[in-house]
Amino acid sequence: MKQSLHAGRSEIRKTGFIPHSAVPLTVLPEDIVKALAGFEIVIVPGLDDSGQKHWQSQWETLFSEKNLRVDRVRQESWTYPVRARWQAGLADALQNRRRPVLLITHSLGAVLSAGFHDAAIAGALLVAPADTEQCTLPDHARIADFSPLPSGPLNFPALLVASRNDEWLSLTRARRLATAWSLEFFDAGAVGHIGNNNPEPGYWPDGLNALRRLLEIMNVLPPTPHSHRTPDRKSHS
Repeated sequence: MKQSLHAGRSEIRKTGFIPHSAVPLTVLPEDIVKALAGFEIVIVPGLDDSGQKHWQSQWETLFSEKNLRVDRVRQESWTYPVRARWQAGLADALQNRRRPVLLITHSLGAVLSAGFHDAAIAGALLVAPADTEQCTLPDHARIADFSPLPSGPLNFPALLVASRNDEWLSLTRARRLATAWSLEFFDAGAVGHIGNNNPEPGYWPDGLNALRRLLEIMNVLPPTPHSHRTPDRKSHS
């Protein structure tokens, strides 16, 4: 599953989705760029991968154009995931890293990452983890192998980000997961499954606020005033 390294950029492997980002480089504040420079960033998509219009792909290109070290997990099958094989794909992506790894995850990729044990992981942005236990969508059978969900605190700092109208994860369940995993909860508003419902390319600007908050939790950036913005940003039982 290993891919050849991108020519001339030995530390960065790209998907080839987006040759040039449609997102202005100025959307990524310089303090975040400097903070991210201390990490290797690994994008962890969910079921069916994240296409070029998805915020994960937009971020991958944006980070690369800022000369940050960014890579992306490869899986044998994005359509019919098998937990053990996806775990092997993530393990492969974490091999031989020279710096601590920051995971940028979505949906089933967030579930995969939350239950993963690897000393290389310094932190994770867990966006819209798919509820493999209680989701009732027709596609639930494709993710059932990832049950049960982790039941206790994670092994690394993380931020759980969820939407108020996500068909894959109810807001109540999202808050309970945040509590069970001992994580702060970031309320993303009513934005569906955060990336899968947007027909136009988008870099999800509110996600960059969540990323900033994660870096604050990791003590990489100093806390900023009103970083939570509303009481709903905190975990609830």
